[in-house]
Amino acid sequence: MLIKDDQVDFGVVYACPQATELHCHMQTSHPLDLIAPWHHPLVQNNQAVDFKDICDYPLALIDSTYGMGKLVRMVEELEQVSLNPNLRTNSVTVLKKFVSSGLGITFMPQLTVADEIKAKSIRCVPINHQLMASAKAQVVSHKRRELTMPAKALMQHLQTSMSFLRENAPQLI
Repeated sequence: MLIKDDQVDFGVVYACPQATELHCHMQTSHPLDLIAPWHHPLVQNNQAVDFKDICDYPLALIDSTYGMGKLVRMVEELEQVSLNPNLRTNSVTVLKKFVSSGLGITFMPQLTVADEIKAKSIRCVPINHQLMASAKAQVVSHKRRELTMPAKALMQHLQTSMSFLRENAPQLI
């Protein structure tokens, strides 16, 4: 991790595991939700979905080196479910296109698909799992690294300009 190696002053992370050597400057709640095409059967009732219910549908996943991917892997292990994605990518844009084109489902925080939800090409519902419901976006730095004034100014700018860092995700249900 670039932060732990002191290659960067701070980072914006999602679903980052707790690390004693990191200092959290700010955090917001952004659950990892089910993202599906507008008319998909899993989202028609606007009800939370059990993790095991998604196994029978075409699925795209982000690479497990990212926070979203790591979180899905942890829930797979806890639920003793093995997901077999049709697509694995490192691109949020590719995941959104996969879903909005009707090819299948994925997991994302709802704020990342707000425009698609407004356009009614994607629908978002929670997953019935505490780990997914408790996912957070954070700004972190290494505890032993003092932030410079420019780094503090940039962090403040990000907090005021990025809704992901400014506010918690609204409740879906």
